[in-house]
Amino acid sequence: MLEVTAQAVVLEDAEAPHRVVALLDLFAAETFEVLFRPERIPLPASSGLDLLLAAAVQQALWWEGHILEVVHGLPPDAEPGATPREEYGAGTSLAARDEAKAAELSRSGRPVTAYTVARLRRRYFKDVA
Repeated sequence: MLEVTAQAVVLEDAEAPHRVVALLDLFAAETFEVLFRPERIPLPASSGLDLLLAAAVQQALWWEGHILEVVHGLPPDAEPGATPREEYGAGTSLAARDEAKAAELSRSGRPVTAYTVARLRRRYFKDVA
C-alpha cells in the first residue's frame, strides 16, 4: 500500500505499479486481509489548555467569557432569548464595548483599561482564527 485517503488506497503489486482502489471495494474483496495492526499512537491533547496550570486555565476562560460578551453582546452562558445590556447592544461600536467592559471590570474590583480589553480581544481572535 502506497497511500490511503478517506475514500481510496493506492496499491502497488505485480499487476500494476500504482492502482487506485476504493476502500469499499477493498474491504469487500474476499482476498482482503489485515496482516498486522500497529499499536495505536495516543492522540494529541485537544488544546493547549491541557498543558497549563488550573489557575491559568480558569483565568483564560474567565477572560474568554468577557471578550465574547464584548464581541457578541451576550456572555457565552446567556439564557436563550436574552438580550444584550444597553452598553453591548446593536449599534454599539467595539471601542465603546471595550470601554464598557473595562469600566464594568474596574467597578467589580478588577481594574483594567479599555486598551487592555481591546488588546486581549484582538489577540483572542488572532489566535482562534
